[in-house]
Amino acid sequence: MNRSPDLEALVGQVVAATGLDLVKCEIKGEGGQRLLRVYVDQPGGVGLAECERASRALSAALDEREAAGDLALPGPFTLEVSSPGLDRPLVKPGDYERFSGQRAQVKTRTPVAASRSWTGILEGCVAGGIRLRPEAKGAETVTIAFDNIERAQLAPLWPAPGKAARPGKRG
Repeated sequence: MNRSPDLEALVGQVVAATGLDLVKCEIKGEGGQRLLRVYVDQPGGVGLAECERASRALSAALDEREAAGDLALPGPFTLEVSSPGLDRPLVKPGDYERFSGQRAQVKTRTPVAASRSWTGILEGCVAGGIRLRPEAKGAETVTIAFDNIERAQLAPLWPAPGKAARPGKRG
């Protein structure tokens, strides 16, 4: 994933002006196949109307910057604005506090307790990092430094395909 601090700052300002929160901004691909993906949210969630509003505002701001010649992403690209979804990325320290008590997957840059992949329940933030209670039997709660987090996202449990949850069997 490519990131441009100038582009991210611009996207964050425009999104905030629409009354939404920027969750994550990422650039994927190269050349004419580039995609600028922007995840937005607000308390209570976002729908199509909010994504559309942010997309229009971002499109206008990016066009204006491109015309002025100071866009950090010159050339053609596709803009995609969406909600972060139920398996939303966790990016900022506040995300870990907000979603404390929920199931998450965390991938670290370097091993923590001999592993780089963790799935468990977020227990919030501590000085400089997060605490996670792993699902693995017998595993103890781990502390992971923010600067060691390569990628993190919520990981809700989904019912198996064709296995709808049922309150009880009738016989």
